[in-house]
Amino acid sequence: SSSPWMPLVRLPLRTRTDDDVARDHANQGLSLVLVTVGASILGSVSGLFSLAGMAFAIFGMVKGIGNVLKGKKEPLPLIGNWKLIK
Repeated sequence: SSSPWMPLVRLPLRTRTDDDVARDHANQGLSLVLVTVGASILGSVSGLFSLAGMAFAIFGMVKGIGNVLKGKKEPLPLIGNWKLIK
């Protein structure tokens, strides 16, 4: 099953295909989804990973949405330089 956040990753890629800022935000969104899923999996072993992963996901979403609304191209901490989408 797909994450409920995946439309937020796919939307900029479908609507603004030639926009580097949209591609960067989609890339960071995908990275954030993967980190959140990984933290959830690790959270099944230890509640600490789940709590830390959820906190990072919320922080990343708020920061990312804020950057989109301001039109800023600013990488998220830790995952902002991952290039999963070319």
